[in-house]
Amino acid sequence: SRGSCAHNTNDPKIKRDQWGGTCISAIGLFASFVTDTGSDTTSLGRWSWIYVGGGGKSTRILTAYQPSKPSGKTRGETVWDQHTRYFEARGEIRHPRQMFLVDLLNLIREWKLAGDEIILMGDFNEDVYEGNLSRHLFHDDIRMTELCFRTTGIRLPSTHIRGSVPIDAIYATAGISGKAVTLLPHRTG
Repeated sequence: SRGSCAHNTNDPKIKRDQWGGTCISAIGLFASFVTDTGSDTTSLGRWSWIYVGGGGKSTRILTAYQPSKPSGKTRGETVWDQHTRYFEARGEIRHPRQMFLVDLLNLIREWKLAGDEIILMGDFNEDVYEGNLSRHLFHDDIRMTELCFRTTGIRLPSTHIRGSVPIDAIYATAGISGKAVTLLPHRTG
């Protein structure tokens, strides 16, 4: 197997378990096509990626986590709080979602300019069809679409037990085609 995992290494562990992080793995024969791996250069664990090559095509596959703004007062333990501390220590006053968006879109544009196809999957904590990230991904300079909808013609249902919109999705550039997709069953209770 080949893969990449990342989590926040900037903050000391707040308690036994620290929130946040991403991981992506290729297993079996597919792992032999992975030529490189990496993660978010801020060491916040916002995304992890693998680079797959073969048959004259190169594809970046990444998994990402966009923090949600906490509702109410926190004890400084949320992923949002971790990211806020990191950026404020570097003089950046924009909130973590803005930084996530800017950094991720710049990375995707860089990879597209290099000629790579891209698959982006993750927990985006916003509507994956109408949210800020999706509007940017659907824009002409990136032109990614949500792969489940592109493959089945059916929009994803809400993907959080207390949610009303899909916040988890897979986006892909035009050179990626899906043959089949599935969504794990929605758990109740």
